[in-house]
Amino acid sequence: MIHIPQWMIKCGPLSKLWCMRFEAKHRYFKQIAKVVGNFKNIAKTLAYRHQRRMCYMLSKPHLIFKDAIESGPSCVKEASSLEYTSAFLSYFPGFNLRTQLNIVNWINVKGTQYKRNDCLLIEFQNDEPVFSRIADIAFVESCPGPIIIGEALTTLSYNSHYHSYEVRSNGTFLIIDLDKIIDHNVLTMYQTFQNYSTYYITLKYYIINDFDV
Repeated sequence: MIHIPQWMIKCGPLSKLWCMRFEAKHRYFKQIAKVVGNFKNIAKTLAYRHQRRMCYMLSKPHLIFKDAIESGPSCVKEASSLEYTSAFLSYFPGFNLRTQLNIVNWINVKGTQYKRNDCLLIEFQNDEPVFSRIADIAFVESCPGPIIIGEALTTLSYNSHYHSYEVRSNGTFLIIDLDKIIDHNVLTMYQTFQNYSTYYITLKYYIINDFDV
């Protein structure tokens, strides 16, 4: 195990080097070999079946790249009954307090699932990351896509012991545009047993700020 830090320094996060995806690909061939039961020329059989499968998948782009947005269970609420009404109306001036919002528990956009209480890295300010917690996800009839309402988080400091950023809610809400955020991977906000009032967010990998390039 002592060689792992050296490989992390040379190659970066080990999650980018693991062979799990290769094992998942190999699983398909093992299943086919078990089903066909023909071992006279098993390599040719597996290659033929695999090529036919890939030909079918590539001829149907929607099977791989899903443009449709999937969503979970929903409920209808008026804008006036929500705690982030002012942020919602200021971002969408054409709406009013009677606007009906279809609130959902989660959405899946291009293979990434976003749900309540997930955190996102939305921008950098003074070389410090700015995070936001997803408070709600809504659909409105006149809007083509989902509306993600986030709770703004203030980055207090970087904790070298936990390798995490210490954050705190500042009580304000904002609308998150998924096309403009820094990273689309969702993050988790943690607490420690020593201090339940302190929250930490750990980045999955190092993210380069545009100003560093």
